[in-house]
Amino acid sequence: DKWLADNYPGREIKYLFFAYQTSAEPPARWDEAQNKYVPVWSEFEVYESVNVMYCPIEAEFSKPFSSIENATQYNQLRGWSDLFASQGRTDNIVIWTYSIPAYSYMAPQNNFGVYAEHYKTMADMGVNYVMDQGVYDSSTPMFEALKIYTQCKTMYRSDLDFNVLVEDFIAHYYGPAAEGMTNFYNFFRSYYKYLENNKAFSGGLFFDTTLKDFWPYEVLQDMYQMVEVCIGQLDVIKESDPERYQQLYDRVRREQITPIYLMFEHYMNLLTQEQKETYWKDLSYYSAKFEITNRREGDNAG
Repeated sequence: DKWLADNYPGREIKYLFFAYQTSAEPPARWDEAQNKYVPVWSEFEVYESVNVMYCPIEAEFSKPFSSIENATQYNQLRGWSDLFASQGRTDNIVIWTYSIPAYSYMAPQNNFGVYAEHYKTMADMGVNYVMDQGVYDSSTPMFEALKIYTQCKTMYRSDLDFNVLVEDFIAHYYGPAAEGMTNFYNFFRSYYKYLENNKAFSGGLFFDTTLKDFWPYEVLQDMYQMVEVCIGQLDVIKESDPERYQQLYDRVRREQITPIYLMFEHYMNLLTQEQKETYWKDLSYYSAKFEITNRREGDNAG
């Protein structure tokens, strides 16, 4: 710090250390009388420039941070928060959190609508910076743009209503196909809730969302046909605004990649030759167009 002041006056360096996996637990214990975590040693000092980077990699990202499923992560973050607060430091926590289905890019992570609550909990505990790691080595199908939009909005304003943001996004992003895409989105969210309640479906970072048990052929066909309805709804601008039509057509077709991929992955023997050719044409074209190159983290499927 002295060298910095002498050589680069006015500059500031923040020192971060990882609280990750084996170092996630804070050096603190719960004090019932004080109703907070206190240091495990009696005397220590925290410099203003020192920050902890807490990484809740084992969290259940389909649940609020304050839920019973995330009790470990909640208590760890609260422990770090109380530890810093005991030294008068209330703005010294950085979060490295996750919005990535590391084992299954081809079906979305089940974290719709919960990250606003996550961000609010983090802010209330003294977090000053959040890095939310998404899929970094590929684009993904199925509502990627919607997730980016709603997540960016709630990262800045955790008081915003997620469902209102979704409604606004769908109306503007899909144009005349908004009604059909709303039905498709509601079906998809309802189906994920069914899987969560009946198939132990998770929002964990390392949970595989593409397993055959989650995706009966009939469900995938229903999803495919719902997108076809959306394509038909775009016909109202096909002649009057062909450029806009093509833009929206491509956006809607992109949402079909997930059911097509899963039908190829699990039900190739149930597809007719005509279906195989049609599906493959769309899958290969739109995967290339939207740079969907990987099926999982580090896959490099090409």
